[in-house]
Amino acid sequence: MWEAYQQSSQNLFLILFVFGLLNTAVSLAFYLKIPFALFFRKTAEETPVVTLSWGVTVLSLVLTLPIILLFLKTDWLINWISGL
Repeated sequence: MWEAYQQSSQNLFLILFVFGLLNTAVSLAFYLKIPFALFFRKTAEETPVVTLSWGVTVLSLVLTLPIILLFLKTDWLINWISGL
């Protein structure tokens, strides 16, 4: 974007470049929270145990398995979409 701005001197390229820089800074701040929390925060003595009900477990499997299956077998998804 910077090179395109320098060559054409259009303000749109400069605005897109600044927007991209700001977006990158926000993304870095967001994604660096995870390693910071993993390595620099003190852990709690006791970790809470989360128990899921039977219905929530079944619902999560029903919603997750088609996504994984269609990710691995993309031809099924393509054939289904082309049949619509």
